[in-house]
Amino acid sequence: VLGVTINDLVLTAVAGALSAAERGGRDLPATLQCMVPMSVRSAEERASLGNRVGGFTVALPLRLRGVGPRLAAIRTQTTRAKSDGHGSAFTGLMQAAAYVPAVLFRAAAQRAEGRVHLICTNVP
Repeated sequence: VLGVTINDLVLTAVAGALSAAERGGRDLPATLQCMVPMSVRSAEERASLGNRVGGFTVALPLRLRGVGPRLAAIRTQTTRAKSDGHGSAFTGLMQAAAYVPAVLFRAAAQRAEGRVHLICTNVP
C-alpha cells in the first residue's frame, strides 16, 4: 500500500528510536550511517543453499520529524542503493579479505572506522 519494503519500515523504526533516545538534551547528528546487508542472489539462485550477501549504506535521518518524511528519505536511499549494483562489490571485498595479510586488513578496517555507525537487518 505504501510502496515500501519491510526493510524500509525497519530502518525507519530504527531511525525513529535512535532519534528519540538521543533527544535527551543533546544535539543530534543529522544522520547515522547504517550498513544494511542484502541478498545478491539472482532469480535462478533463490532455491540454492548458502548465501550470497552484499551490502549498502543508508544515512538514517535523525533530525527529520514524523514517520512520513523519515520513511520517504529512507525509501529513496534504499531504492537507489539496490539498483546501482554496489551491493555486489561488498561480496567481493569480503572474499578478498581472506587473502589479505592481517596487518593490511586491520589497517583498512581502522581507516573505515567511524564511517558506519551501526548494522541493521530484518533477516532472522
